[in-house]
Order: sequence, then C-alpha cells, then structure tokens
Amino acid sequence: MRITTQVEYSLRCLVYLAQCDDGPISVSRITRREKLSRDYVEQLLLKLRRAGLVKSTRGARGGYLLAKKPSEIRATDVFSAVSDGPFEDPCARHEKSCHRSQECCGIAQMWADLESQIESCLDGWTIETLARLTH
Repeated sequence: MRITTQVEYSLRCLVYLAQCDDGPISVSRITRREKLSRDYVEQLLLKLRRAGLVKSTRGARGGYLLAKKPSEIRATDVFSAVSDGPFEDPCARHEKSCHRSQECCGIAQMWADLESQIESCLDGWTIETLARLTH
C-alpha cells in the first residue's frame, strides 16, 4: 500500500472544505490553514475537480466547495482521483514476466484479498467522518 502526499494533502483539503460552511474557500485560505504550497494545492484541487469531488467558483468571493455531500465522498474516491489507487498489486506489475498462472498462485490470491480488504476499509471512511474526527 502506498499513501502519497497527494492523497494525504487532498484528504486534508477536503476535510477542511467539509468543515467550512461559509461559502467557497479560497486557495489562499486552504494553504494558510493546512500549511501547504499554493502550487501543490492548486494541482490537487484541479485533480479533485476533474474527479467531481470539488467545484470551483470565480470572482472576488470565489474558491472551492465540495461537489458532493461529505458523506458521499469516500477515501477510495480520493485515492482514485489523485493516485493510481490505494494498492499496487505486485503480480500485476510482473504479469508478463511471471510464468505462474494467476488461478493457481496462492501469492496472487493473497494480493487480491489484501487489495479487496484495503478498498473495503477505505470505502468505510468518508470525508464527513474524517471532518468530525478532525479538530
């Protein structure tokens, strides 16, 4: 399992947006609160917008809002939006060079089970839950 800074910082930004109920939040406000680079946050928000997790508004009072209810945004959605997912199957990486059949290899089955359990766990975590736990 790989948890990149893109995933961590995206989760932090989404949690902050969920906690704010006073309209669109500017990138500057997010970066000050989370102590992150403006350029990096802008890149993440662009990926999150493309994935339909945030929406942006322009103008003097512009900024970012969640595009869905916090209860509808799962941790797996964030992983998918900014990375290759929460788990990289080693067998998939070496699929062409591996001489074993996926059906008879216990290791491949173990990785598939682990991937399923990780995704199931992350599906249980929403931005709403994280926002409630974050002060």
